[in-house]
Amino acid sequence: MGTEEKCGIYKITNKTNKLCYIGQAKKIRERWREHMKCGLGIDAPANNKLYQAMYKEGIDNFTFEMLEECAAADLNEKEAFYINLYNSYDYGYNSNKGIKNS
Repeated sequence: MGTEEKCGIYKITNKTNKLCYIGQAKKIRERWREHMKCGLGIDAPANNKLYQAMYKEGIDNFTFEMLEECAAADLNEKEAFYINLYNSYDYGYNSNKGIKNS
């Protein structure tokens, strides 16, 4: 991702079972750090499927990739598109189908 903050859509994938989580952020690197912290069990929301899996299986068993850089105004639409594309609501760690499609 480089050193420059980027706005866009990202994917976190469990290397063991291939289940994934799709997310959006205006600052991708900062958001990844937040996910890592919660995956270690620090300030993790209760009943979050992604963080429970990261804590149980170890954060080293997860990959993080940026799927698309986009304008902040397009984040909700793009996130919903990728959640649908990867079916990460039914077969992954997303708890909703996107902010506008919950």
